Amino acid sequence: IFGAPGDAGGDARGMLWLGYVWALMSAVFMALNIVCARMLQGASVRLLTWSTLLQRGVGLLALDPLRLVDDHGFGEAWRARPDSSAAWLVLLIASQLAAILASSAGLRSCPAAVSSVVFTGVVMGSGYLVQLLLFDTIPGPLTVTGAVLMLGAVTAVAVARRMQDRRQPKLSEPNDCEEAPASEQGDCEKASCP
Repeated sequence: IFGAPGDAGGDARGMLWLGYVWALMSAVFMALNIVCARMLQGASVRLLTWSTLLQRGVGLLALDPLRLVDDHGFGEAWRARPDSSAAWLVLLIASQLAAILASSAGLRSCPAAVSSVVFTGVVMGSGYLVQLLLFDTIPGPLTVTGAVLMLGAVTAVAVARRMQDRRQPKLSEPNDCEEAPASEQGDCEKASCP
């Protein structure tokens, strides 16, 4: 879409930076989506899903009039094979809706550590699978190394957080402070026990 470094056209190479900027923006907005799903505990999953779809739709619809991408049109495929084009369009919309619905539900109901590992793994794995199946491009060694390191970092953070949560004493009653060992009584004072 944005051209490759080896392209002959000067315009294609000049737009390559835009792909990197949008990839970074995508990560930032996905992080905001995760934070909002966690913070809005009272909102329904359907509301979160439709909000995400609306925001992504507006962003995608803005790409064509702004002439920021040189993407192939859908009109020729629609005229040549209207039935299969409509079937693919329905399949894409349904899969996107199911993915966002599952993501919103998972982000709200799973612990943050679990959902971050699963979400990162699924997004990266499915992206590379689509790259392999649709574009017949095998990810290079640097890409695979980066993906493994990214997944390893997310897993390490999740495991460290879980271990930290297990070490902290669970104080449910005010009298637990009196029964806590001397090393943990400092934690009791922080927890506002009498």
